[in-house]
Amino acid sequence: MQGSEQGAEIEIRQGKAVADAARAAGVEHFIYSSVGGADRRSRVPHFDSKWQVEEHIRRIGLPASIVRPVFFMDNFAQSNMRTVLMALMRSYLPKEKTLQMIATADIGKWVENAFSQPDEFIGKAEEIAGDELTRPQIAATLRQYGWSAGLPFPMPRLLLRLLPYDARRMFEWFGESGYTADIAGLRSRQPELLTLDDWLRAQNSA
Repeated sequence: MQGSEQGAEIEIRQGKAVADAARAAGVEHFIYSSVGGADRRSRVPHFDSKWQVEEHIRRIGLPASIVRPVFFMDNFAQSNMRTVLMALMRSYLPKEKTLQMIATADIGKWVENAFSQPDEFIGKAEEIAGDELTRPQIAATLRQYGWSAGLPFPMPRLLLRLLPYDARRMFEWFGESGYTADIAGLRSRQPELLTLDDWLRAQNSA
């Protein structure tokens, strides 16, 4: 995630430059990792920057597949980060609002499938997720596997104001709108897609 407007500008510049280089080199299948919601005017800076790169890829006619992953389950791996994330969820996500998630390994499998089936994937942009849970369900699943679910209260407003706008806006967007991946459709093509339960079980077995 880019934490500033300058970071987003750098991402746009670098993303366009890589796409231009691929086009000049005659790359036959370019895969760009964007983000879920990039196409929906989220006003999250690091989402909007990826959308600009997507638009550039289409504009220059680069044969491409675009994957738009949602929130990473792997973000929960470190306890300190997990505490912060759960506090942010308590601050911005209503109890009944779901958050879609994906294991980063499943992003790699999508990319592998795209490279092995270019005719089906070139020209495609797909939001991908493996699970969709409410905040209480996420906390319960973490605890089921012996993982802490953070403190039982939201992040204090003073601390929220100290966070980069990009991070705050992203969690606001989670509460307002959120991801819209077709999980059932993706699972029909990628049946090994991990749920949060599956991912935690695998982490505890590693």
